[in-house]
Order: sequence, then structure tokens, then C-alpha cells
Amino acid sequence: MRRWGYHPEGAEGEEPLALRVDYGRTRAEVGSIVPVELQVRYRSAEASGMVVVSLGLPAGLSALPEDLQSLVDSGQVARFEVGAEAVSLYLDRLATGEAKKLSLRLKAKSKVDTQGVGSLAYLYYHP
Repeated sequence: MRRWGYHPEGAEGEEPLALRVDYGRTRAEVGSIVPVELQVRYRSAEASGMVVVSLGLPAGLSALPEDLQSLVDSGQVARFEVGAEAVSLYLDRLATGEAKKLSLRLKAKSKVDTQGVGSLAYLYYHP
């Protein structure tokens, strides 16, 4: 299931960031894994500075800590924060036209439906 999000809201061509989130499954049973693919694209001509991707967590799913730490260890993200409803991924900088792809897994703590969860990307200094 693919979801595109833009922040702030508006026409796609006007926004500096585009975010695509693909939850590998729309339903999950207790203990199962839901793969998530994210792609954030930077479209402005100016330097991006820090970019924040807020991945919406459907109720009953939690991010696997080892996947988040692996994103940091590999240099794909500078740091992360886990909240009750979202995981925030901080990217140091994106070049004009750059598309960064990130992968992680979520684990189901209860029966889950991934539809209807919002995610967004924004410039840290211009939320």
C-alpha cells in the first residue's frame, strides 16, 4: 500500500519535499513483521539543512530498535526518536533532486490495519 505525503500541504510541484511511504502489508497478526519502505525527495534549489521524516505508526505496531540503530550506524539518518504515534528520522542534508530511500520493519503487538496513518517530511528549520 503506497502513500504519498507532502508538507506543508499543497500542490505537489510547489513543495520542496515529497514523501512516499509503502507499508509492505495492509494487515498484520500479532507477532508478524510489516516491512516499510520510505522515499523522501528534495526538490528545492537551495541547501536543505536537516530534514525530518515523521513515519506514522499504526496502532499496535512498533519499530524494531535494531533497524533504527542500523539506519544511524550506516549513516542514512543522523538520529531518530520513537514516539507513541510516530518515529521521527532526522536526515542531515539532501542535495537538490536527491531521493533518499530508507527501509525498516515494524512488529505487530496486536492485530493491525495499516490504512489511514499519516506520515510527513519537513525541513527542520521550517516545520
